[in-house]
Parts: sequence; structure tokens; C-alpha cells
Amino acid sequence: AGKQNVRPFLDVRRSESAVARNLTLQAFEVYFVTVKVFNKAGLPSVKSSEGLLIDVSPPNKGYVLDGNSLEDIDWHYSATGIEAFWYNFSDSESGIIDYRWSVGTNSEGCQVLLATSVTQSTSAYCSNCTFIPGVQYIITVEATNRVGLKSTASSDGFIVDITEPESGRVTALKWVSNSELRVSWSGASDDDSGPPRCSLVTVAPGNWTVRQTIQSLEEQTMYVDTSTRTEGDFVSVYVNCTDGARLSVTSPS
Repeated sequence: AGKQNVRPFLDVRRSESAVARNLTLQAFEVYFVTVKVFNKAGLPSVKSSEGLLIDVSPPNKGYVLDGNSLEDIDWHYSATGIEAFWYNFSDSESGIIDYRWSVGTNSEGCQVLLATSVTQSTSAYCSNCTFIPGVQYIITVEATNRVGLKSTASSDGFIVDITEPESGRVTALKWVSNSELRVSWSGASDDDSGPPRCSLVTVAPGNWTVRQTIQSLEEQTMYVDTSTRTEGDFVSVYVNCTDGARLSVTSPS
């Protein structure tokens, strides 16, 4: 290592291989193997290897996201496929040469997808995974460095919800001025991924416009801006609701 010899030259006669045992090597140091060959006249020729880095530590664990690289999902709308993304895995010594990912019902589980190599990719998609709605699933990623040491990290899990939310219905419409329409509704709910996010939508001729996000799922009254309408326009109002799995439904007025 550097300028210090770990083992002096050993005579192996005409053998083309040798094993050095009981060496004391330091982690993160680079060691070189040197071979000295003599011809019948006793003249030597010397050749050294490219160097060997001693790596005794596994890769640093990163983070695993359920879903794509934009955000981590807690609810998933499909019972037949899932995407995964991971980042911040690292190995400053020998480097990471392979990732394997699996999907199961517990951390490091593989009940749905057996550990599958994606080489050095940091994302993967399973198109033939089958999930049961209402069950939590966890994605696990295993990183392997060049000396075969491994580390694993798991996501925080996701639950499959394939049922659309209930958007409820508009119960009353009343003009309160030339530019405002009072709207009442009730019945928005989702028993799987929690209360849906809802918006009031006005439909004027040839145009959809989301006017206001609903903050409460109870029956209430809000105002919708219809200042761009003209005399005689037919205006409809809808409630559009999206649940935690991004399934949407719209109720007619």
C-alpha cells in the first residue's frame, strides 16, 4: 500500500498463481500485486496490477419512494402495477454495481415481487404485480457494492384503493346577483383512502372552470363566480371529488 510492502516477494517457481494469507490490510487503502519474472539468464521483468481498494463497509442506505420521483404515495389506484424510485444510496469506496427491488406486505418482504435486479437504475416498474385492495404493501431496495457487501432500505408503504369516492350531489342552486350563484351540496365521502378533496366546477358554454376548492364535506353554501356569463347562457354546476388514490368522480347538478 503506497510505499510500504505488506508481503515480500515469494518464490512460486513456475506457477502462474499464488495465494497470500494472514495479511493485515487497511480499509480504504489501495494495494498492488507485483510479479517479478526471471529468464534463464537471470534477467528480471517486473509487472504490477492496477490496484485493489480494500472496502469493508456496505453501501450507505438511501430512501425509497412508493411511486415515481415526484412524490411518495400512500394510496395507489391500481391493483395490477406499481412504480418505485430510490435515491441517496452511495458507496464512496468500491461503488454500487447493482440494485435489486422487491415488493411485499412487510419490510424486506417479497410476497408480491421477488428481489429483481435492475443493475444501476434508480427506478423500476412492475406491470404484473397483483395487489389486494385495503392491504398495505412495502417496497424494498437492496444495494450491492463491488465487493459484494449489501444494504437495504424500505419505503413507508402504500395501500391500494380502486374504489371511486362518493362526490355527493348538488342540492340547491340559486342566483343571488348577476354574477354570483349560491350552491349547496352534500354526501361527499370515501371509506377507503379518507375524505376526498372536492372542488366546485361551473360549466358554461364551451368552457370548464374550477372555481373554488371545498374545505368541508358537510352541506354548506359557497359562491361561484359567473361574471363572464351572458344573458341566456345555461350554466351547470358540478362537484368534482378526488380521493387519496387519485380516483376522481363528478356529480351532475
